[in-house]
Amino acid sequence: MVNTGYKSFAKLELYYQDDQSYAGQTKDNVITDIDYIAPVQDYLSCPPTARYYSEEKTIHITRNNCSQGQIGDTVACNVLAKMFVSNKSVQDANAQRDLWLSENAQVYANNLGKCRLII
Repeated sequence: MVNTGYKSFAKLELYYQDDQSYAGQTKDNVITDIDYIAPVQDYLSCPPTARYYSEEKTIHITRNNCSQGQIGDTVACNVLAKMFVSNKSVQDANAQRDLWLSENAQVYANNLGKCRLII
């Protein structure tokens, strides 16, 4: 897990206001609790690591699940810039994008592309 520059708290402890002594009560810091403390930005003790984002890419892919005697349309599948992030390099972020495209573009084309009769 990479550093984001934010420090969060897993547990909350109760202290008395008059002498700042520990009251002996601890509870989880959950977002639904009225006492929830959101993460705070702290670049000194939690310096963020470098983040590299993927670049935009569009591929055109043809629907391949049409019935016999039909042909599938070609569909553009676009991945917007900055959809994938890496703490290594832009090439690594682009590799994540390309892996996602290889696993999902055909499903996208089969769902959105139309089948036409071959004449």
